[in-house]
Amino acid sequence: MVNSQIGFYDQDVDLSHIFPTSIIKAQLKAEHVMGSSGARVYTEASDLICASSAVFMHDLASAAADVATGEAKKEGLTDGSDKNNITVTLDHIQQCIRKEERFHSLSELLCVDEDREKK
Repeated sequence: MVNSQIGFYDQDVDLSHIFPTSIIKAQLKAEHVMGSSGARVYTEASDLICASSAVFMHDLASAAADVATGEAKKEGLTDGSDKNNITVTLDHIQQCIRKEERFHSLSELLCVDEDREKK
């Protein structure tokens, strides 16, 4: 879920159980991604090694940052200022893919298809 503390992810993480063979590992490093709220955000998603456009993935990470910031506001963990730190999780990314049509093409890639989740 949302973490209001700074998270650093320096190790290589094997995501082969989530991603197809074209995407085997992601270097998960703390990185600033500005969502529309302007909060300083650390994400686990924008460094994904992906065959698709890096700009597209950055857009996805930014959209997920907005989702994470919204959740943090509801939980009282942030007021959305740049002094707060939000961690974006794979769950936030999946929420964006499900809700925003521009990201639907990634649903199979990120295994967020409802039928696949039930299996």
